[in-house]
Amino acid sequence: MKNNVFYFVVGSQFLYGEETLVLIDRDSKAMVEGLNADKNIPCTIKWFPCVKTSEEIYNIMNEANNDDSCAGVITWMHTFSPSKMWVKGLTALRKPYLHLNTQFNREIPWNEIDMDFMNLNQSAHGDREHGYIAARLRMNRKVIAGYWQDEEFTREIGVWMRAAVGAKESRQLKVLRISDNMRNVAVTEGAIRLKLSSSSAGRLTTTAWAISSARLRLLPMPKSTRRWQNTIKTILWTRTTLNPSVIRREKRSP
Repeated sequence: MKNNVFYFVVGSQFLYGEETLVLIDRDSKAMVEGLNADKNIPCTIKWFPCVKTSEEIYNIMNEANNDDSCAGVITWMHTFSPSKMWVKGLTALRKPYLHLNTQFNREIPWNEIDMDFMNLNQSAHGDREHGYIAARLRMNRKVIAGYWQDEEFTREIGVWMRAAVGAKESRQLKVLRISDNMRNVAVTEGAIRLKLSSSSAGRLTTTAWAISSARLRLLPMPKSTRRWQNTIKTILWTRTTLNPSVIRREKRSP
């Protein structure tokens, strides 16, 4: 699972000044390190400097699309990030999308709060703006609200990550079908929508093989399932040879 990567994209803008942007990167990096060390996070979160323009957002979303190890994108707004500059990037995104509605500090320092603190910590304002544009774009997304160091919060991230990895793996899945159509010929599929719709949507690859290229093997269940071992056997279709260019045709009984 750790081989699956999730991009952590933090939004801001140049209006805040270079000093504030440096602090945003410092805090977001600390969040990524903390989340990666959390036991509830099964995958790897990859840190990026905060994005400040439409082009930066678009480029990082395209990078996520083209990265085979990337299973999804996580967004968070440390400050206010004008959402219209997210439209181009979000509409280009083809990976699962999670919006974290949280803040860096658990408590607000009411006695010491000043304008510098208020300038840096605007997650409530920024995440509301980000959530608004995602809703208006009808984006399929997951939203998790809470404090990023709470166990319930990280557990929800972990559940979403596993679902995103499942979606990623399903796009690479190859399904073996035995002698029910002509190989790669669409008109022989008839009205069986699963085969055509799943292939056209890029979710999985279905390939037909002749009966002569496979054989039926009966294998016992693992010892961990002893209560079923005497009553159930697993049926596996396996190739009769490791060399795909050579198919051993078994003699059929008369």
